[in-house]
Amino acid sequence: MAKQRILEIWQAALDAGHPEWVLLPYSQPDAEQARKDRFFNGRACSRGHVVPRTVPGGHCTACERTYQTQYAGVRRAAEINATPDWLTADDHSEIRGVYTKAARLTEATGIPHHVDHIVPLKHPLVCGLHIPKNLQVLTGTENVQKNNSFDGTLENEGWRGK
Repeated sequence: MAKQRILEIWQAALDAGHPEWVLLPYSQPDAEQARKDRFFNGRACSRGHVVPRTVPGGHCTACERTYQTQYAGVRRAAEINATPDWLTADDHSEIRGVYTKAARLTEATGIPHHVDHIVPLKHPLVCGLHIPKNLQVLTGTENVQKNNSFDGTLENEGWRGK
């Protein structure tokens, strides 16, 4: 890499108030080779953010954070809309227990666990409810694999093995 380009990257990190970013790899291939999850090339994304980028994908970390925040808000709104008024205090306690179980499994195993809706909250054919009987704990990998699948049964195991 040319000395001028390195100086530009250093200046961009200093201008952003994060001199530590100069310690990151300067390109996605360099980051992949170094087994890092981020790199800093000193260039602005399409929205003007001069921040580190993700590996893989080269996505702007500021844009990713905004997207995740928006997604979490939309997801939370879907849960609220899918929570019926007739749930009892015991039902709400049971729901909290499922989330606690997922957190404990994550902590105990080091493997991320998620709370999944067996019947999805948003699906073209059906809308599940945010109730205890519709919740299960899956590993993060399983939950991503399942995605928004629904096979028409309450067991909803059709996504496994795909």
